[in-house]
Amino acid sequence: MPELLSPTDADLIDRTRRLVTYLRFVRRNSRSGARDSLKGASPLWLAELLALQADPEQGSFLVLERPSLVPYPEPPPGLAGWLSPEFVATDPWGPEPSLREPPHDRSGAGDAEVPDHVLAVFADWSAGWSEWMKQQKAAQTADDLFASLKKMIEKAGKNEHELVLGVGAG
Repeated sequence: MPELLSPTDADLIDRTRRLVTYLRFVRRNSRSGARDSLKGASPLWLAELLALQADPEQGSFLVLERPSLVPYPEPPPGLAGWLSPEFVATDPWGPEPSLREPPHDRSGAGDAEVPDHVLAVFADWSAGWSEWMKQQKAAQTADDLFASLKKMIEKAGKNEHELVLGVGAG
């Protein structure tokens, strides 16, 4: 049978102190600490959203308004047959509008030119289309951010732990 040690034995006191310290360490580290439930997700830069405001009077921390999409400007009838075949009016990421090459003059006197009235109509319409294209690209960026934010909210809703949202301004 092993020999019993005295409660005042220095070696026993040291071993007991180290055991209690180890058990405290295990207990403290066995609790789940703060977790990043969106680990691996990139931060959302909400400043890029078009209408962003804090509204404490309504009880909302943050209000996001989704921009409405504007329909593309239809090419006027005066441009029928004159727009380049590569151009797609509904695609803001495609090639910008341009006029196709005018057909050769049948008389053989040289190349035909685009009529002035077609050039004037094209200049007016293409300026409006270019503005629409910029709006659509900005709206797409906002749509991507809204989709990311919605995905984050859905993921956070499935989490049963307390969540903390970090927001910075500056």
